[in-house]
Amino acid sequence: MNEDSLGETSTIYLNTKNWLKEFEYIKIHENDLNEVLMNYFCVHRMYDVASEFQKETNVKPDMPIETVKLRYLIQDNIMNNKIEEAIEHINNLDERILKKHKDLVFYLKKQKLLKLILNVIN
Repeated sequence: MNEDSLGETSTIYLNTKNWLKEFEYIKIHENDLNEVLMNYFCVHRMYDVASEFQKETNVKPDMPIETVKLRYLIQDNIMNNKIEEAIEHINNLDERILKKHKDLVFYLKKQKLLKLILNVIN
């Protein structure tokens, strides 16, 4: 979007040909590309790849890879109704989280109870 002198905004639409032409003049730095790749590896749970990539490029993820693994493990536990395991992993990650956010503990326990009730009904 471009802003003119009156403060109004206008939208510019580029077709594919013009979009690619604009990229001819953009310099993409190797480190920026490496950071995008590292993010991709972490988001898509490619921890071993991310770890090796970190060794080769010295690009560090936004958070330690072990922490990313644990966060996804917590997510999987919650999605699979393994609430006690999720709580244990959250405490392993940072025991202050659940102490600070008591409503989160309540919500997790409530989810567990609801799942138990649904299992009894079905």
